[in-house]
Amino acid sequence: MIRNIILDWSGTVVDDLGAVVQATNDVFREFGRAEISREAFRSEFALPLSRFYERFLPGTPMERIEEVYHRQFQIRRGEVALLPGVSEFLEFCRGSKRWLYALSTMYGHHFNEQARRLDVQDYFVKVYVEVIDKAAEIRRVLAENHLVPRETAFVGDMAHDIEAAKKCGVLPVGILTGFDTVDKLAAAGAALVVRGFGELQQLLGTPRHEQDEVYEISDQKVSGHIGVSEEERAKAQTLAVTVRFRIFGRFQDLNDDLSKTVDYAAVASEMSRFVSESKYLLIETLVSQLADHLVSKFPLAYLEVELKKFVLPDTTHVSVRAVRRA
Repeated sequence: MIRNIILDWSGTVVDDLGAVVQATNDVFREFGRAEISREAFRSEFALPLSRFYERFLPGTPMERIEEVYHRQFQIRRGEVALLPGVSEFLEFCRGSKRWLYALSTMYGHHFNEQARRLDVQDYFVKVYVEVIDKAAEIRRVLAENHLVPRETAFVGDMAHDIEAAKKCGVLPVGILTGFDTVDKLAAAGAALVVRGFGELQQLLGTPRHEQDEVYEISDQKVSGHIGVSEEERAKAQTLAVTVRFRIFGRFQDLNDDLSKTVDYAAVASEMSRFVSESKYLLIETLVSQLADHLVSKFPLAYLEVELKKFVLPDTTHVSVRAVRRA
């Protein structure tokens, strides 16, 4: 379970892309270079800043660039706002007892002004700003706050966010609200790419009112080769599989549109095919592999697989169960 979430700030929590592009173009004009479009900026921007500016303003001292940039960005600071779904996500984390941390390359005075004006500073356990090496800083967050990496996610909108998270063993989550495109985030190795915080909230925890909306395929008879001995595996035997799963979203939002749900007939067919083509010694292995296969093939928010084997005398069956959550 993800218990701790470290959030990048610019382009992740706040929508400052417009202000950043305009301030960057102010810098370009100051030093005699043509402006850059929003789309070109998203494609070309990279950290550290020195590398980005060296490509467009080679030889220009960073001190002079930063002086102009921060002066111009300060003029536009009122344009920066929370991205859609952020307020709800912060409340969701508070209500579900998840600890939030902010980590950003942003200068401290810009961050503090935005956090106070947007009234979100109290949601964060700790804030880490003016970060140069995000991987090193994530390790610092983990160490200082005694966080378990496998229970921690880092959410960011740029490829370097994903790369830093991977180095630290935390879940790298890309979000399409800011600077980088889905292609760049995926190429960097994001374990998950979401369109926004509403989607991420849904993945982290299904609201209670949705928990009863479950599909179930009960005791589907499948033929499989399973058993410790070669003799047992040589002959196909009948097994029974029951699956229960939830989709992303509520039934009432489907509007009778098949494309918005999961075809349970396809799930049933895939179960039968997978089991019939598998040969394992243990039913524990089979149920685990089957669960992994189904969640990789179908967009399931929750999956429970129960496999029954009819092998012991004086019993109806022996069963094993595997659960997977997105």
